[in-house]
Amino acid sequence: MKRLLFLFVIATITCSSNAQSVKTRPLKKALTITMPRTIDDEMPGTRGACVAWHPLQKKYYAAMAGNMGYPLGTFDATGKQLSSDDQNCNEDTRGLWYNPVKKTLEGNAYDDVGWFIHKLNAKGTVVETEVLVEGMNQPDGQCVGVFNPLKKEVLFLFNGEVSSYSATDGSPVTTVAIKWGQSKADPELEGAELIGDIETPSDYNYTSLVYTGIKG
Repeated sequence: MKRLLFLFVIATITCSSNAQSVKTRPLKKALTITMPRTIDDEMPGTRGACVAWHPLQKKYYAAMAGNMGYPLGTFDATGKQLSSDDQNCNEDTRGLWYNPVKKTLEGNAYDDVGWFIHKLNAKGTVVETEVLVEGMNQPDGQCVGVFNPLKKEVLFLFNGEVSSYSATDGSPVTTVAIKWGQSKADPELEGAELIGDIETPSDYNYTSLVYTGIKG
């Protein structure tokens, strides 16, 4: 029986003497998480949505995208499954994040379902899921949200732009266009050049991003 896996990778980043220059080394797999249920089970899911680390619980939480009945897995720091195989997402999950302000596990769902909070018991098991912010508080229905603790915002990537929303009420804050293949030293683009340049390259994910907290 085949199980679905989440592969964790880490990027070793070294900064040169030039503050504008950041050199990245090849990504290395750090951990493999095996999701609950096999392809022979009902509602196993086929697409991994997201993984969040809860620093107080010392646990990973991972969700499959596409249906509220797809599995939500809880794992210890080594990747060992702690949750039962019948633990469900409870919402049609796209993003998951740990909110250090409220010390809660939160996420965003598909389309206008809204943002939600997973309530945990003392053992870190999800016992209840409640809507946190109602409505379409993201650029697109498929967007995967991540938390920026420095600004207390939730970030989304869509159509070559990173959009931020207030973690308090889900209201939009800012939108920043990505200039693919360009650096700060390159001249500003305008008009048609800019529109063509911010198109997401075909080999890039256009709905998911990762917040590292590392400048650059």
